[in-house]
Amino acid sequence: SVQVLSAGFLIDEIATVPFDQIAIAASVYLGMFIGGLGSGAAADSCGRVRTLLVSLSLSAAAAAAAAAATSVAELAACRALAGVGIGGATPPLFALATEVAPRGQSGAAIIAVSTFWVVGQILAAALALLLLRSGPAAVAAPWAWGARWRSFALSAAAVPAASTLAV
Repeated sequence: SVQVLSAGFLIDEIATVPFDQIAIAASVYLGMFIGGLGSGAAADSCGRVRTLLVSLSLSAAAAAAAAAATSVAELAACRALAGVGIGGATPPLFALATEVAPRGQSGAAIIAVSTFWVVGQILAAALALLLLRSGPAAVAAPWAWGARWRSFALSAAAVPAASTLAV
């Protein structure tokens, strides 16, 4: 969820052209769609835990790579790959939650997993407040290496990286 919400904050920092704004916002959703389509079959053939780990790793690596993007096209491509990881992680995560839950508690397990979506949203907003809202937006030189959105993007990548380690 951090990657999804981060689009709005990135747009404020980088994009002034509507097409660029759309590309930054929509790329993660396109990736999520693709990842979600393929992860069920992957989880059945390779295992749910392995699919979850690969998906989370892909999301973390692509989100970190986004911090080094030098154009909207690169940023959108990295966000799309991060989306593949997010979409790929979702089905096995929910399946695992119901499988490891005590008998009769699968609903509570799904609620617990779903709650972390909101926690991620709160974390993304807090990161944006801390890292991006300390002055005027840097739209004039958005691709400079010192642009503050890069530290925000890298910080957002820490969430799927930490999740990978937790699995």
